[in-house]
Amino acid sequence: MFAKNMKPSQLAQIIVRLFAISWFLHGVIQTVGVFATSSPNSPQPMFLVSGALAVLLSVFTWIFAPPLGRWIARGNDQETMATTISFQQLLHAMLIGIGLYLAMGSIGSLINSLHFFLVLQASPESVPKGMSLSLYDLSKSAITVAVGSALMISAAHWSKKLANR
Repeated sequence: MFAKNMKPSQLAQIIVRLFAISWFLHGVIQTVGVFATSSPNSPQPMFLVSGALAVLLSVFTWIFAPPLGRWIARGNDQETMATTISFQQLLHAMLIGIGLYLAMGSIGSLINSLHFFLVLQASPESVPKGMSLSLYDLSKSAITVAVGSALMISAAHWSKKLANR
């Protein structure tokens, strides 16, 4: 059942923790995949970094979800009844949700692409044949993270402007 009184920061915290779970599962699956596809001796440590980083990022995000939620909803964090939400508050929540979805949904791809880029720079001979870095994927992830972050940061401004039209 939906709680009658929830702060926007609590809703943001729920969304952040859902992404933390997603990142954790992604990291575990990626790490298991490295072990499954590597040579019988042992996997190369550089291929484990990306999965381990996703797991660490998910744990960090889970632990710091409450302060992240308060930061995301800054300036508009009073308890409201679900039936008394203003149009501006609804727009604010919607813009924050879209920004969170964009930024957090692409940050894993951005970290993977950056890691792969660094591996290619450090020792290109260690990368298996057929694997290459697509600069399009790297820029797509970076732009999506940037747009989502900008939308979260400016959500209060845009919701105020849109509600006053």
